[in-house]
Amino acid sequence: MGRSVNVPYNADVVTYIDVSDIEEDDEYQWEDMLQNIIYQLKDKMPSLYESNEWLGNEEKILLENCFAYIGVCTYGSIISLWIVPKDQHLDLAYNWISKIAHHVKKLGDFIKDGTMSNGVSVYKRKEE
Repeated sequence: MGRSVNVPYNADVVTYIDVSDIEEDDEYQWEDMLQNIIYQLKDKMPSLYESNEWLGNEEKILLENCFAYIGVCTYGSIISLWIVPKDQHLDLAYNWISKIAHHVKKLGDFIKDGTMSNGVSVYKRKEE
C-alpha cells in the first residue's frame, strides 16, 4: 500500500505546499517556512495564536483560536496545510472557516486530483 501526506479526517479546508526546494535535514529552512506560514495567517486573522500541540501522530497544530486548528502534516516534498473545526462551537466554527478559508488556500501550490488504488495521491499544480 502506498503512502501520501496525511490530512486529519475532519479537516474542512486543505491545500498542499511544495517543499521540494527545502533540504530535508535543514531545520532552519523548515522552521523559517513554518514561521512564514504562521506570520501570513496571523496577519490576516488576528484571533489566531501559536500552538505547539498535535492532533494525532502526524498532525502538528501551528495556530488555533476558539473555533479551529490550523496545522500541517509533511511527507516527502509536500506539506498538507489544513483547518480543522473545534467541536465546542461547530456552527460558529464552520461559519468562521468559510470566511477565512481563502487565506489558507492561497498559500498552497497544489490541489489533490485523486488517489490511486494503492493509496498514493495525485496532485496537480494550482492555476494562478
